[in-house]
Amino acid sequence: MNACREFFDKFGDEGEKVKLLQRLEDAVAWEDLSASEYSPGPVASDEDLTRVWVNPVHYNEATRQLTPGAIIDANSHGMSCDRTRFRDVQDSLAARAEQLQRSMPNPAMVAKRVCGFSLFGVGAVRSIQFEARRAFGIYDTALSFNASHSEVCAIVAGKHAWRSVRSQLFELAKASFVER
Repeated sequence: MNACREFFDKFGDEGEKVKLLQRLEDAVAWEDLSASEYSPGPVASDEDLTRVWVNPVHYNEATRQLTPGAIIDANSHGMSCDRTRFRDVQDSLAARAEQLQRSMPNPAMVAKRVCGFSLFGVGAVRSIQFEARRAFGIYDTALSFNASHSEVCAIVAGKHAWRSVRSQLFELAKASFVER
């Protein structure tokens, strides 16, 4: 088993696993390794990713726009996306809607719903830099029920770095946002 897969097996569900990734010297090199036993292979720079957005978590219904906090997952537990090579956008939207439906045990809670999606070019995300260093790693974190699963993770540490790179990632998200 490779070091990348060992890390994601151990910390995959960790809420702050991205902070641990940021401490590693070889976080970029790990993109070339499979992070999951269900992996169809490492994420290539010519691929596209689908990120499904949820209202009210990622979206402001009054302005009909994504909120700046929509991409915060990329700096904590990883921003989950689907690789369009292995799951088309419609299937990603349907799977997320089904997941939200299953996770609503209390009807009195504010209902979450799919509000749209963004398509990210892997190469565009990987081109974001902070002080001449790659800002984001994209890891193949395929799941038993979703071989297309991947995660976008900030690999530069510190508040100043995050402020700088989050705005660039957010602009990519807004530019390709399709409301549903």
